[in-house]
Amino acid sequence: MQDAKQRNLNVKRHIAHFVQKNGAAIGNFKISANIAGNDEIAEMGERFNDMVKELDVLMNEVYEAKLEVKNTEIKKQKAENARKEAQLLALQSQINPHYLFNTMESIRMNLLLKGERETSEIIKLFAESFRILIYQKGDMVSVHEELEFINKYFIVQKYRYEDKINLLIDADSGLMDVEIPKFVLQPLVENAIYHGLELKEGKGCIKVSITKEGQYLHICVKDDGIGMRRQDLEELQDSIENGSIIGSNMALKNISKRLGLLYNGRARFVVQSEAEIGTCVDIYLPGGGTYV
Repeated sequence: MQDAKQRNLNVKRHIAHFVQKNGAAIGNFKISANIAGNDEIAEMGERFNDMVKELDVLMNEVYEAKLEVKNTEIKKQKAENARKEAQLLALQSQINPHYLFNTMESIRMNLLLKGERETSEIIKLFAESFRILIYQKGDMVSVHEELEFINKYFIVQKYRYEDKINLLIDADSGLMDVEIPKFVLQPLVENAIYHGLELKEGKGCIKVSITKEGQYLHICVKDDGIGMRRQDLEELQDSIENGSIIGSNMALKNISKRLGLLYNGRARFVVQSEAEIGTCVDIYLPGGGTYV
């Protein structure tokens, strides 16, 4: 009996020493006590091992629960930050244009009082163009509305470049009410000015044509500017096809991506160019322009 009690005490001391040495007391629950035999001492060792395993599972569950709570709190905080940012942007979109329009109107009236009617008209056109950009809702506009916007934009550019640039518009009168994606023409005309005509010696011209070709509406923006070398054109085409919205050629990428989304990949966006000859951008919209 004394030997059994002594063995029991020794085992308890052994387990206590084992726990202290291997760290169960400070959170290490991957340990186990190996005690050979079939008596109650060995059974005590097995129970200890089971207890350690259960503690390990429990600790993992507690840790995962805390982690989930933390992740939930982070998500809530991110959502709250996004909501506040959206509110701030909404307020800015209401205040900034209002301030800008009022400022431009004040400048325009001051110019009128001084007799500078031409500059006053340019300010008016710029304000109207900006108002369209800010307040026009939806993805689609009529061909007539898009061309009207282009005309206003180009008059403002003519004030800067004078006779160096010219614009020709050839659109079938029967297509004026057809809907097309808004702000498709302006970036193309802008690109033609800045990358085609601005660097050209002498005068240059941009031609915008809109026609119906079978089941497609064909929009073409062509310039007789400096054009691009073959290598530059290939890099541009690859950038449009595979690039993200950010970075260089952002306007062209944006148009290509929007067309892909609006027409489920059925629209075509083609850029052709030749050095010293000019650049041509063709857009083919299925269904006559109305997206599906």
